Amino acid sequence: MLPTKMVIHHYRALRNCTVDLSDYTALVGQNGAGKSTVLQSLRFFFEPSRAAENADVHEGFEDGVCVTVTLAELNDAEREKYEEFLAADGTLTVTKHSAPEQIPYYTVRSRTHPLLASLRELFTEKASVFQQAYKDFVSEHPNLGLLVPRASGEQKLELRRWEREHPDELAESDMPFVFPDATKTDLIPTTRLLYVPAVHEAADDFEGTRSTLSRLIDVIVMPRIQENAEFIGLQRELEQKYRQLFYASLAQALDPLASSITRSLGQFVPGAAVTLQWEEAVPQIHAPAVRSSVAEDGPAISVDRQGHGLQRALIMALLQTYEEYGRSPAGENGETIHVCLLIEEPELYQHPPRARHFRQLLRRLATTPSPGARFRIVVTTHSPDFVSLSLLGDVRLVRRVTREGITVREISSISVAEICKTYAELAGEPLAPAEVERNLHVLEPLKEAFFATSVVLTEGPSDVGVLAAACQHEALDHESRGMVFAAMGGKGLLRQAIVIVRLLGLRAYVIFDGDTKERLPENQRLLRLLGARDEDIPRVGTPPEQVRPIYTMLQKDMETTLERDFGSAAYKQCVQETATMFGMAASRVSKNPVSMEYLVTALYGRGLSSVTLQSIVSHLRNL
Repeated sequence: MLPTKMVIHHYRALRNCTVDLSDYTALVGQNGAGKSTVLQSLRFFFEPSRAAENADVHEGFEDGVCVTVTLAELNDAEREKYEEFLAADGTLTVTKHSAPEQIPYYTVRSRTHPLLASLRELFTEKASVFQQAYKDFVSEHPNLGLLVPRASGEQKLELRRWEREHPDELAESDMPFVFPDATKTDLIPTTRLLYVPAVHEAADDFEGTRSTLSRLIDVIVMPRIQENAEFIGLQRELEQKYRQLFYASLAQALDPLASSITRSLGQFVPGAAVTLQWEEAVPQIHAPAVRSSVAEDGPAISVDRQGHGLQRALIMALLQTYEEYGRSPAGENGETIHVCLLIEEPELYQHPPRARHFRQLLRRLATTPSPGARFRIVVTTHSPDFVSLSLLGDVRLVRRVTREGITVREISSISVAEICKTYAELAGEPLAPAEVERNLHVLEPLKEAFFATSVVLTEGPSDVGVLAAACQHEALDHESRGMVFAAMGGKGLLRQAIVIVRLLGLRAYVIFDGDTKERLPENQRLLRLLGARDEDIPRVGTPPEQVRPIYTMLQKDMETTLERDFGSAAYKQCVQETATMFGMAASRVSKNPVSMEYLVTALYGRGLSSVTLQSIVSHLRNL
């Protein structure tokens, strides 16, 4: 089973949040937004014995926390076991409830008869308690026609049979729920939860019976050992000698103790006798513990003494081995491994090429079908290398927002359908989903917006260089404010970017060229998307320049504006100086953001100024 959705109530900073989980989900947002808390809430659900502590409960909600998880991809045995609780799509939705100093418990939403609810609450009690309660209930409600089997398990089956035969009398209800095969540490035996925190010792994955390495040995190495002829022979020899020793040579070894207990017992219960016998058992040969060490340009040393970069690489290597095994013939013939992998800041200690490789590995693990291994991966990240606009549906933005004076966390995502719907509402014309999907990969410069507090969208890349120089001159440290500049490369892409930024809930400023009257329809669309007043939307001719609180429409283009504001002669001289400096033609200066930043800085260095740039920077301060 793998999680596909979470509903989190009152867990730490998360008051009421819903998170849909893709095969690969990237949680992005500012520090302190609550990204790691999402991972912790999923860990909290999957650890049966873990109770909520005072620090886990959202302030003002002392009643405790609830984490509801929808589980999908049940195997045949699980579908049969939980059949009565499954939704129409075959998913199982379970809630964990916990409060400080109370034992945590699970419930499931299902349909039951109101009268049977009291019995359902006793499903987790001892068999004798349930049996007596069942008999009392049947005596009190003979009209229901319930049978009275002796065993508690059969009594529970009788309740389910009765409910199946009376569907019209059932109502939605929360019922106590248990995973029958759960242990203190593993909620679902078929699902392994792996958690890699931001500060993580790779030794945890290499040492101990529950480590990732131990699991790999169990699924890759041990099956081969168990098929080895020498191992089989040793096992058989051990069984024979074991049986010969305990069930023949030492068969009477317990008799003296039994006789002694019988004599003592006779003083209290005359005639009673005690018999002691060895239980039937088959000894198993266990492989010895595995000691791991790593050598890098020197002698091999233990994993915990390696550097952080190598330790992260070791984690990647383990995951890649998982993947390779799952796609191998041995993996195809074995049991499917379900792994829910949670990683905080996978980019840590990785140089950019290795970080990008890690992201590709994680995506491949999560999305490529394999008969041997099935992954669901959730990462928290501050790196654009771990998100992609072309895979927009994988991204979840975690934000702190204020609603009616209360700071809460919101978790949102964006779909192509939402982009098209919002565009149609704002622009008054349709946008085809195919066009959005085709352009998403071109919008990659926008992905830094996921990590920003505000974004400045420009039509062309050279505008970014101009803004950088203007902010420097006006003493506006845009980076310290969490502001990013993103060049879209055309009005068509700019329109889609405006909608995406709006859906992300980010503050934005937009700069685009007025061009000529032939481009008027495109400018009209942009202005409508930006919520411009009717009187600011030109109907004919070349549009006039507009510098407004959330956008600037230049009279023609940025070069024309700079030449006008700084003066034609000075502008042309600085363009030539810049061309000489960068070894390029003067006509190419305006095409490059670096050369444009140099050009504008040179113009400011002459003591000149631009009214337009000064006004734009003033509006940026207010974002």
